[in-house]
Amino acid sequence: MPCTVDCLSTYSCDNSPQESLSGAVFSPYVMLKFAGGKVIQVGNSSSHPNNHAAISSFQYGFGNGTPGWGADFEVIDQGGTMYRDIIQAMHKTVTHALKEVLGTIFDFGWIIKHCDGTVDFHTANRLKGGELRGMITDVDQTFEGGIIKLKFKVRAPTSDMQDVPQDDTLGDESQKIPLKVALTDLFTNHHPRYNSVKFLNKDGEPLEFKSSDAGEDGPKGAWPMNQQNPLAAARTWLSSVVTKNDRGILIVYNPMTADLIFQEDPSEKKCCSTHFRTYIVNGGNCSPVLEFNPTVKWVVATSGHGATSGGGSSADMTAKVEPLVDIQKAGGQTAPAIQQHELMWRHPDAVASGASAGNSAHLDANGKFERPLPGFTAQLKIHGDPTYSVGPELIGKTLSIVVINPFHINDQCTWITKPNCNPILSNKNYLIRGVSHQISGGSFVTTIEVMLTQPNSHIDATSTLGDCGNEIFVGEYGASVADNANNS
Repeated sequence: MPCTVDCLSTYSCDNSPQESLSGAVFSPYVMLKFAGGKVIQVGNSSSHPNNHAAISSFQYGFGNGTPGWGADFEVIDQGGTMYRDIIQAMHKTVTHALKEVLGTIFDFGWIIKHCDGTVDFHTANRLKGGELRGMITDVDQTFEGGIIKLKFKVRAPTSDMQDVPQDDTLGDESQKIPLKVALTDLFTNHHPRYNSVKFLNKDGEPLEFKSSDAGEDGPKGAWPMNQQNPLAAARTWLSSVVTKNDRGILIVYNPMTADLIFQEDPSEKKCCSTHFRTYIVNGGNCSPVLEFNPTVKWVVATSGHGATSGGGSSADMTAKVEPLVDIQKAGGQTAPAIQQHELMWRHPDAVASGASAGNSAHLDANGKFERPLPGFTAQLKIHGDPTYSVGPELIGKTLSIVVINPFHINDQCTWITKPNCNPILSNKNYLIRGVSHQISGGSFVTTIEVMLTQPNSHIDATSTLGDCGNEIFVGEYGASVADNANNS
């Protein structure tokens, strides 16, 4: 029976909500493979040929639109046959990080048996066309009852970044190089290295920088690292530039290819333009939703939302960039520092305004992804879904969540709670912030962290919740809170 509810068209971007997977018997599946061919899985057939080790629990997650990524494993090993292989496969040298990442792969999902006896492998590899890659770090072990319990982490090369400050300068005044070339060099020729570096715009096409900043590949200059780790150096270089579409840039890790991606902020203001899926809360057996836990805090004053000053330079000191949306002007101002290398490619009179515009765009992007602001957030727990395995594919994607008010049917099977759907919690525009998966004891649950942009904090004061809802919370008495604050 298809999932349907009378207010579905009001609060969702499609009329096809997610339903529970079909099958007779569900068994969670996890596989970890080391360089050299050693494999650990769940169940009795793990760790051939002696079958003395198995994965007892597994967690995997990522922050959407961020370099944050990782998995945690717990392995039960009888006789210590796999203990030596795990220690041998651990990450030990920064210069070998890429080799270790490419040699350590894992997969997870469901093994589903149907009533006709057929078996379906509903795993990340089968669904997304690739296995996930990382390096093993932080192995803890305990010995009890003749069994070794191993707990270890699998992480991206990003986890090593803080330990490798760099002091080189890429390019020089006599041989300037474009920003894209400098960033590619930074992450493919300096350790820890990535397999490749990609630059994508909001539509998945090659990213172009704003032409006023000296071309599609970015400004040409000498790019100092100043004893920063590669990620911090990259952020410093990017802070004062914007894309062709005047947007900020996110840095993300692709675990299937071990690539680093510089992704233009793909967020869209148009409702349903980045819709991914629809879920019904309290939808019964036809819905895969297990829990929905919203938390609401109305953010008034946030760092950087008071406006952005031009920073210090010998040029125009009056430049100030207002917030990108009509919000209450509360919170601290952000004053970006002018980098010396900017004077190589930007006119002195435009240094302050250019740096301010760049910082404003990146603050806007980071406020939704890398540095999520508190506000209207929620956890959506669903029946395990391995399609949520590759973060770059989910950046900027939104969910429609339709919340049916509980306790709504009396003994005559009529609705006694009006309206049937919660008008505040139901919304078409929940932004995906992060995803985590937990497999343990035969259970597989996926938790999706979502948020709604709030009027007067993230979006215009007179907008609806999420810029896609049906209720206005600010300005209902004829003036927005922003107007009242400015007149006080």
